[in-house]
Amino acid sequence: MIRFLFLFLISASFILSGNVEASTLQQSPEKIAELENLAKAGDRSAQSTLGYLGYIEMPGVDSSNTPKWLYWSAEQGDKEAQFYLGLSYARGKFVEQSYIQAYFWLYIAAKSCPECRPDKQLIYAARLADVKKQLTDVQMKRMEELANEWRPFPSKVQVLKMNAAHGNADAKYQLGKLYAEGKTIPRNIIIATQCLNEASEMGHKEAKSELESMGDTSMHFANPDAWHRLGVPPLPPPPVPPPCGSYPF
Repeated sequence: MIRFLFLFLISASFILSGNVEASTLQQSPEKIAELENLAKAGDRSAQSTLGYLGYIEMPGVDSSNTPKWLYWSAEQGDKEAQFYLGLSYARGKFVEQSYIQAYFWLYIAAKSCPECRPDKQLIYAARLADVKKQLTDVQMKRMEELANEWRPFPSKVQVLKMNAAHGNADAKYQLGKLYAEGKTIPRNIIIATQCLNEASEMGHKEAKSELESMGDTSMHFANPDAWHRLGVPPLPPPPVPPPCGSYPF
């Protein structure tokens, strides 16, 4: 009964925020298809809406894509997506359970919600407090540091990431350059090298030249501390970089 009441409250909170017209979407496959097209083009509101509908497993919505939509929207700064991505990690729903990642995203969502309605602020704070109990002081402090340093990704970068994830060599090259330069997005040599390597292997000549100009970056992969120094959350760092543009699930 308590669980049902909680789900009702967070669902009502999300719907009343204006992001979801659930009664309309439930009866409109055309509207869902329209949302999917917008989401694929990088629209964070459409991604957030699809992620939420997938999270509550609404009929007609492919729930297997829930983490993807929530993650891409959360990276662009959508607080509802950040909240439900945090819940997904806390409960191990659609993703492997991780209280560290849950705290990271719930902390960002709560931090960006001072203008939210009081009932939503209470919900965000309560879920954050629940996850906080599962962490050590060191883990909590480190995640708060990373969350305070975190900045939303521009929508154009999200489009590059999606195209790169779907095998576009030029998108991999452009994304690799952005990570290498560290101007539009935080500099990350590991991801830059991964993206440029993939583009080069697909025959992209500029990517090959860019890799040659960067020199030997293999030590970044050999040294586990490099992941931490380069600011790649969560802790502990993954032993192998994910495919270029992919979401970390």
